[in-house]
Amino acid sequence: MGFAALARNVYGERYVSLPMRHRIEAHAELVFRWSMDGGHARAGIGSALRQMGTLRSPPKAREEQFITEHYWGYAAQSGGGCLEYRVTHPSWRVWNSRDAKLEGDLREIYGHELAEALELPPTSAFLAEGSDVAVHRGRKL
Repeated sequence: MGFAALARNVYGERYVSLPMRHRIEAHAELVFRWSMDGGHARAGIGSALRQMGTLRSPPKAREEQFITEHYWGYAAQSGGGCLEYRVTHPSWRVWNSRDAKLEGDLREIYGHELAEALELPPTSAFLAEGSDVAVHRGRKL
């Protein structure tokens, strides 16, 4: 079972799995592309960023720390209530980036409300090194 199916079936998350391609270009530019069939239309979006600087721990009380040091998940349940689950992994270091962009039909994939926010210029952009992640059994709140 894939990650998205596991997240849907066990935790009630609304995750989907989409085909994705990536490439690393000269000067550490990373480009990701994914697509989704939406009825009769095919939407595609992509992101790109240019890595800068050295790998470092995320600054305290900044977006990088909030996102990389996020150890709890909460998922609304179909019968009401919420499921809380713990996520564990080593601390992730980050690279700053510049020239980050997200483009394509954001409404098709993310919905109208979230697409409006994603179409604004980013307040931060970074690349995290990542690691294996453990997702623990949840409890209903």
